[in-house]
Parts: sequence; C-alpha cells; structure tokens
Amino acid sequence: MASVKPKLRLASLCSYVDFDANGLPFHLNEPVHTLQFVPGADGRFRPTSMALYTQLEDAVGTFPFSVEVRDEHNFVVNPNPPRVSITFPGIAYRAVPLEQVFELDVTFPTPGVYFVHLVCNHLSLHEPPAPGECPFPAVRVNVLS
Repeated sequence: MASVKPKLRLASLCSYVDFDANGLPFHLNEPVHTLQFVPGADGRFRPTSMALYTQLEDAVGTFPFSVEVRDEHNFVVNPNPPRVSITFPGIAYRAVPLEQVFELDVTFPTPGVYFVHLVCNHLSLHEPPAPGECPFPAVRVNVLS
C-alpha cells in the first residue's frame, strides 16, 4: 500500500496535557497564546513545560514528526528538535483523527512573535501542499518582556 502524508486537522499549544486510563489525551491545561519573561530575565526565556496537542488524519504509512518554533522571520529557534516516528495503519485514522501530543523544549531568545510548526518529512504541515488548499495555520505565541 502506498504511503499517504497526514493532514493536520487541529493544533493547540498548552502547558501540559492530562491523559486518560487508555493513554489518550483527556484534558489540555493552560492554553498558551502569550508568555511573559520573568522580571529581571536578561534576554532568554524557557517555559517549564509546553505541549502541542494535535489531531492528524487521512494518512497511511510511517512518518517522522518534529515541532519547530520559528520567529517572525521564519528562523527556527529550536534547531534539531527531537523526532517522533508515527505509524498510520491502513485507513484507521481516516474518519476519526489520531490524537498526538508533542512535548516542546524551547528557549525563546528575545520577546517577539513566534510560530509553532508541526513538521512531517521535513515539511511543515501548516503550509499548503497544493494551490487552493487551506491547511491549519501555525500556532502563534506572543512572548512579552
């Protein structure tokens, strides 16, 4: 069977995710849209925990995923993020999406606007795969001083 690249249905940034008894995401805690540097910090900010909750669908095959945090100039501020391999067997996630949580380990170098991209096969799932298609936008987070 040929592989079919996944589509991103939903992406939401939060502090952490609680899981149910079956290991499925149950509760997104503290949705993140704005972060503030600790008073007195001199130029770098590293949140204690952040997670990207996603829903992936319409895929067949095994794919490497990572999460990139980019600044306003599309520069990746967390180079070499860890990769996670996810397998989509047959048509299991065609009707009901696969819920996947990615832990983020990032240090924001300066205050500003940042965008969180889910990357599959070295390409952002937030960029249109073909003209006329409208993918889920990258998650935006504002970092204030």
